[in-house]
Amino acid sequence: MNARFLCREELLTLCVVSLCTGCTRIAPLHCTCDVSCATPIVVDVIANRNGQRLRNRLLELLRDIPIPTREKYKLKVILTETVRAYGAFTTGSTGRKERGYIAAFSLFKSPDWAQPVIKATSKAESTYDTALTSGEIVYTIFSAIDDALLDQVSMSIVEHIQTHFLKEKAQL
Repeated sequence: MNARFLCREELLTLCVVSLCTGCTRIAPLHCTCDVSCATPIVVDVIANRNGQRLRNRLLELLRDIPIPTREKYKLKVILTETVRAYGAFTTGSTGRKERGYIAAFSLFKSPDWAQPVIKATSKAESTYDTALTSGEIVYTIFSAIDDALLDQVSMSIVEHIQTHFLKEKAQL
């Protein structure tokens, strides 16, 4: 149901029914990651444009992870971009490029935020042909590869976190 099309009485009734039935997943659409957020995992700001794109993907994916405890967590990610040319011709130009991301991440637990609960890296890379393509085609290929690599890195980070929480739940 879309809240924009509900009148005030319907919206109030929906909120009261949700609270009475135990629904605790009510959160604003654009959360500033304070106490009112639905997820107890706060993702720190990641440097540069691709870092922010990764952060947005992580916020979306982390929202649905079941966490066995009521504690708050903070995720810090350092994203490194790698580009390597290879397949050199006799003219000195290269025929292929390898593009990738390395994300070093740490998950910290409240209240002290000092010792990381998880500390790992995630890596994704791909290659594309630059020898026989025009600039527009390379840019289109580059954009598609970039999106796929960021998706792969974000999914890997989330899988690490899910595995940690499944192990923690099994220990309880």
